[in-house]
Amino acid sequence: MIRYRYSSSQDRKLWLDDILLEGTFMKDTLPPAILSAEVVTREQIRVIFTESPHQTGCQSFQLQWPGGETHVPVGCWVAGAGEVILRFGREIPNREWMQLQVAGVCDLDGNCLPDTAVALRKNEAVWGDLVL
Repeated sequence: MIRYRYSSSQDRKLWLDDILLEGTFMKDTLPPAILSAEVVTREQIRVIFTESPHQTGCQSFQLQWPGGETHVPVGCWVAGAGEVILRFGREIPNREWMQLQVAGVCDLDGNCLPDTAVALRKNEAVWGDLVL
């Protein structure tokens, strides 16, 4: 696959001559899906999708804290192929079930993930735990 985005400063850096493309070409119609969501630091959650999402705003993600509080990330970025990191403004509670609500996430071809909720839980060792 070749993907090129035009910009006035980069307009003379891509040259293609005598290209022959054969095969059965199918349009991508599948939206991204969430493979996993996990707490990676005290304030960050990593969400892994089946394909790279188009850069989306932080308002597409909401974390429902225990007790019904809802928090939007203060920062979010695409970290790698299919990986989005969400940073919250305060520490994520330990050993409490939370729900991450995802809405308005689309792939590069415009296929959008239907509104989705994912349950997750941070599970760090505390005093009295036996860690092997």
